[in-house]
Amino acid sequence: LYLQTLQTDPAHFDALHLLGVIAYQSGDAPLAVDLIQRALTFNALHPTAYLNLGNAQRSLQHGAEAIRSYDKAIELNPQAANAHFNKGLVLLTLNEHHKALSSLQEAVRLQPDSASFAHQCGMAHQHLAQYAEAIQCFDAALRMEPVFADALNDKGYCLQQLRNNALALKCYQHAVSVNPDHAAAWQNQGTLLLAAKDWAPALHCLEKAYALNPDSPYLLGVLLHTQMQVADWRDLDIRMRTMAAQVHRQQAVIPPFVSVTVSSDMALQSQAAQMWVRDKFAAYRHIEPVQPYKNHPRIRIGYFSADFHEHATAYLMAELFELHDKNQFEIFAYSFGPSQNDFMRCRLTQAFEHFHDVAHWTDAQIVALARSHEIDIAIDLKGYTTDSRADLFAMRVAPVQVNYLGYPGTMGAPFIDYLIADTVVVPQDQLQHYSEKIAYLPGCYQPNDRHRVIADKAMSRHEAGLPEQGFVFCSFNNTYKITPATLDSWARILNQVPGSVIWLLADNALGVQNLKNEAAARGIDSERLIFAPRVPLDMHLARHQLADLFLDTLPCNAHTTASDALWVGLPVLTCMDDAFASRVAASLLSAMGVPELICGSTEALEAMAIGLAKNPLLLSDLKSKLHQQRTACPLFDTPQYVRHLESAFTHMYNQSQAGASPAHFGVQALVLDAEGFYNQARAHHDQGDFELALQAYGQALKLEPTHFNTLHMAGILMAQQSEF
Repeated sequence: LYLQTLQTDPAHFDALHLLGVIAYQSGDAPLAVDLIQRALTFNALHPTAYLNLGNAQRSLQHGAEAIRSYDKAIELNPQAANAHFNKGLVLLTLNEHHKALSSLQEAVRLQPDSASFAHQCGMAHQHLAQYAEAIQCFDAALRMEPVFADALNDKGYCLQQLRNNALALKCYQHAVSVNPDHAAAWQNQGTLLLAAKDWAPALHCLEKAYALNPDSPYLLGVLLHTQMQVADWRDLDIRMRTMAAQVHRQQAVIPPFVSVTVSSDMALQSQAAQMWVRDKFAAYRHIEPVQPYKNHPRIRIGYFSADFHEHATAYLMAELFELHDKNQFEIFAYSFGPSQNDFMRCRLTQAFEHFHDVAHWTDAQIVALARSHEIDIAIDLKGYTTDSRADLFAMRVAPVQVNYLGYPGTMGAPFIDYLIADTVVVPQDQLQHYSEKIAYLPGCYQPNDRHRVIADKAMSRHEAGLPEQGFVFCSFNNTYKITPATLDSWARILNQVPGSVIWLLADNALGVQNLKNEAAARGIDSERLIFAPRVPLDMHLARHQLADLFLDTLPCNAHTTASDALWVGLPVLTCMDDAFASRVAASLLSAMGVPELICGSTEALEAMAIGLAKNPLLLSDLKSKLHQQRTACPLFDTPQYVRHLESAFTHMYNQSQAGASPAHFGVQALVLDAEGFYNQARAHHDQGDFELALQAYGQALKLEPTHFNTLHMAGILMAQQSEF
């Protein structure tokens, strides 16, 4: 009928406008835009036409054009609630959250009885991390529409951010009770249960969500990680292939940390990290780097972590914090983890000059605090691991920002300048996959604490649940690192070593049972898998002495667990792949002086494991070598490690102060350069060229401020020149 009207009157406004509306409702947005724009040439003062034009433009993701159309509709009719509302929706998609909130609040003011308007206003608050205000909006929507599943789900998310997990769980459960097909509520419920380590219900919820919406962002990755946590390997191969294909198609399907644990493909890990940054930190993309601070008498280092308590990161780093040169560096800690008063927490609070418990602070408050302290170099010890707060670094806490230790891979983030590594974990041919510039430490990138105590009490095999006779292989990694291929390998080893067992960590009851079932399916008596409960660190270290050989995992190696084994003299067999996390144990073994334990393939590892199990003299010699190496090798030379790390920090600081962009560098080269300047200075000194000698000493100290010989001889020269 509209077309018939236009045949007789091509300039008929209503026919053109409403035909455009029909085109939009029929899914032909380009035609809708064309028809409504033609209509507006005949009546440029029709607010509803501009509203409908904006809707069509919005469906085409022409955000700026849609906003102009909505603004025109509002100009012509300031009371047009839908125009304010839809403008707010577009601004949300453009990450203009403050502007979106203003538009949506105006829509709610004009139409306070709309549950949808109240809900979207809450979403704007949620994007701004204004969770209490968001909950008020969601509650308003639910008063109008008590079975509004989206509002229930989003309220649950905000409650979760406020750490009210019990009430959040009730919201998610209510959402799926009123709408059993609400995939997001199933996913959020599963993620919350996963954080609580309630494994079976978590897996059930995530499976439900995936069946309803397999394209939900990051769902597949979270589901894969949950399956690995409990060794539930159903459909694992096909899901892994699906995940890899989707990542390479630039689909956001896997969180970065999960990619590190399930794949050794650095290209995949890099893509996953970059997509995460694009999705999670878009609101901060316009924040400029902090300008370098001037005139600090000491370089200010800020360590940011949730793990300043009895935790693997703290076990590795405690002595490092204690040994920092407080004459050269002022050390700050920003703790956003649990405020538990354990032994390690007490030790760390004494090691730091400034310890700030910011567990209940917002990101903005922590950033403001760090900036008020004028931190020169901010160290992210979490990356994308559990309880991380990478937003702090996206918001820029310091002029120089560093990814260190906690996250074994690239963060793919433009706001992280450096990654602390070594030449084993990040070989030169992998640099293209790292967004950070690499600060190469000599030896191993991983620090160690020489004061880790091994309990005096000798545990018996019987007390540990081990058989009195037989070879004991062990692998105390978390269950999620054990892949089907790894268990296949262990099964082949156990088959070739009669009477042997493999001693694993009892990570969770469901994982224990599933691993036993998988072993039985491979022809291995499930009783040959022995599971060790978690115990205090000193007891855990002591019980290593009951094991004969540690078998590593791939693609994600043992990290702290490998250091623990080497510290007590237990040999670790590993093989490595391309990714950082797949090369950590090789780095540790190289720094320990036993590269012969790094195998070139799974087959080689199996052959060596079987050979050592059948040759007790060779194994005994190897253990003796480890005990001898422990106090002499670079891996456990913590004072030297600290000097190297501080040289790296000094170089980063000097680059920043000079206005130079971050670049790859090796600490060993800095040390050699300092040595070269020192030798040059000594030559000038011996020849009586005191001014040139002082200049060369100064160059050496810029590169290596703690270079002992330079400090010593420069002091002598100054004394000779009466510069006491």
